[in-house]
Amino acid sequence: MGKSKDQMQKVASLANASDKLRQRMYGWESVIQFEFEDEQIFHIAIHDRKMVVKDGPYIAPNVVVKGKSSDFARVVTGDISISHPIALGKMKVAKGDYLELMRLERIIMGTTKRR
Repeated sequence: MGKSKDQMQKVASLANASDKLRQRMYGWESVIQFEFEDEQIFHIAIHDRKMVVKDGPYIAPNVVVKGKSSDFARVVTGDISISHPIALGKMKVAKGDYLELMRLERIIMGTTKRR
């Protein structure tokens, strides 16, 4: 298991335990796949106000994110916004809507100390 996946497992666990964050996931049905150069592919599925992290690629993800896990790690810890590594070209949305990532960031930020 990669570090980014481990971090997202923690985010999912905290988000699923929070009524406030589960409310933010209301009506959101999406699969976001992460393809980092230095980790195995994994994806998160948001369905029925719950977030699940799974190994491997998904057959038809709504969003595919590519880049380095070290940049994403800074997003997950709340150090930077997800728009920062994307603007610098360190990460990219290879498929799908950037706004899905912004929605994910709201969930991530709700689980960090920098709420």
